[in-house]
Amino acid sequence: MSNAEIRHGKWLIFFSDNPLGLSQFRYAYVHDDFDGADDAMDDRHGYARTVEEAKAEIDAYEEEHKDDDK
Repeated sequence: MSNAEIRHGKWLIFFSDNPLGLSQFRYAYVHDDFDGADDAMDDRHGYARTVEEAKAEIDAYEEEHKDDDK
């Protein structure tokens, strides 16, 4: 399996050994501006079974939050 990183807009998708121990989630994704601090409450990251699923989850997130900066 390749460790290639895939760009999807301002997001990075990559093969990951999921820390949750759920082997069906083979890919992780994270936004370029993700703040991983415990107190940041930043939900711009996640896990998916496939690259296509990760892209769909990212697109859904972007659609849901498209007016947040306006």
